[in-house]
Amino acid sequence: MPAFAELHNENTADEPAFKSQKTEAINTLQVKLLSAAATLPKRGSAKAAGYDLSRQAIRPNTLLVPVIELLVIAQLILERIVTPEVEAVQELSNTVRGAGGYGSTGIGA
Repeated sequence: MPAFAELHNENTADEPAFKSQKTEAINTLQVKLLSAAATLPKRGSAKAAGYDLSRQAIRPNTLLVPVIELLVIAQLILERIVTPEVEAVQELSNTVRGAGGYGSTGIGA
């Protein structure tokens, strides 16, 4: 488990490891900071998919290279699993994409 935090798990031994498709929306990621120097995971921008994990997420003594203070070393990406009903249709609706196509943000590298 990362040294910086312990993620909250609501399941108990009496509950199954999964819940039905009608689960309520989870709007808060609960994190327990395990040291005074630990920092919460945070997104680098409003459109970022991942939460940046800083140096406190690892044990500095296990690295062969020094870690710079506040260095982002990884990202935590939370993803939902959706299992909708499957339905055969005669036609699919059209979609509109920009000139960049699928996955294009319009921002040059």
